Amino acid sequence: MSNKIFDIMMSCLSDILFGKKLPTDESFTAQELAEVYKLSKMHDLAHLVGASLSKSGLFENAPEIAERFEKEQYLAVSRYENFKYEINRICGVFDEEKIPYILLKGAVIRDLYPEPWMRTSCDVDILVREEDFDNAVAALTDRIGYKADGNKNFHDIDLFSESGVHLELHFSIKEDIPELDRVLSRVWDYAHKTDESSQRYDLSSEFLLYHLIAHAAYHFVGGGCGVRPLTDIYLLKNKLDYDENALMQLCEESEIGKFYTSVTKLCACWFEGEEHIVLTDEMQKFILQGGTYGTKEAHIAARQEARGGKRGYAMSRIFAPYSVLKQRYPEMRGRAMTPIYQVRRWVDVARDGGARRSMQELRINSSMDIEKVKTVQNLMKQLKLDKHIK
Repeated sequence: MSNKIFDIMMSCLSDILFGKKLPTDESFTAQELAEVYKLSKMHDLAHLVGASLSKSGLFENAPEIAERFEKEQYLAVSRYENFKYEINRICGVFDEEKIPYILLKGAVIRDLYPEPWMRTSCDVDILVREEDFDNAVAALTDRIGYKADGNKNFHDIDLFSESGVHLELHFSIKEDIPELDRVLSRVWDYAHKTDESSQRYDLSSEFLLYHLIAHAAYHFVGGGCGVRPLTDIYLLKNKLDYDENALMQLCEESEIGKFYTSVTKLCACWFEGEEHIVLTDEMQKFILQGGTYGTKEAHIAARQEARGGKRGYAMSRIFAPYSVLKQRYPEMRGRAMTPIYQVRRWVDVARDGGARRSMQELRINSSMDIEKVKTVQNLMKQLKLDKHIK
């Protein structure tokens, strides 16, 4: 992918989100627009890029590509309407049942976009207190037909509406990274009730931003976070009235201060025309190669050193450490149960068809290019994220 394709995508985002209009005398070939479509769809941004290109009249040479972009806009609007309907139903149940709740991520961020359909997401994230969790699940399943898909996870459960909307109902927003979790575990301390007629609580501006930064850091060390989370952060920094010192204090407490300042610099390069430095250039390359959810190669590369090289990583995947088992099986009580749950994990992986994926992961691990591994690991160290990798 050429730098021009990425620049076109980012110019379109600047146009549609921040009013920085595209040059009216610019034109793109059908091939370039096809590549822009592929890249923007990879990062779940095709609906925004398409809206900008259409508004600017730049589809004259590529009607077929225009149709693809228009479809993404239609799907984004349709998905937003479905989500809005379900969120209203869920909040209505929680209000009636007197269950306090906090809307998370896309469910609240989209209201700060120029139009709410512009912020897409694959699911709805809502947090309730842990002591209210069982009652919340029962209320949604009994009253409005939600169905659970699997058991309680590390911090949530997956629920689905009859129309197929995916709800991640959280009882925690912890990420199983101790430095992050010591701040994330205090989420309710930074929440305030919006009005007395509702059970909804909203996060302070500082903590809302902090949660996005921490979640982006979590995905970054997991293999990549995509362009959209950083766009969210930049948008909120420009839309919210917040205390920068208070935000930095939260980031420093969870040891992601360097990551936050680097993200801020990278966004300035993207949206304000600042010159890249070596670090932001490396961040951009890492983000672009992974798309919305990163790559398995980057995930493995970041962890090889922490787990003792290729052999150590392979052994950790075959014999999962206690922390991984505890995350997968929250009901696990104490390290003495490790052998039992190790066997259970093997059985579950085989039953769920995960054996092939596991073998693929081990093959990737054994064939990883040493220079690529060093590049990823060096980036994590520069951002001071290496301590968050297990």
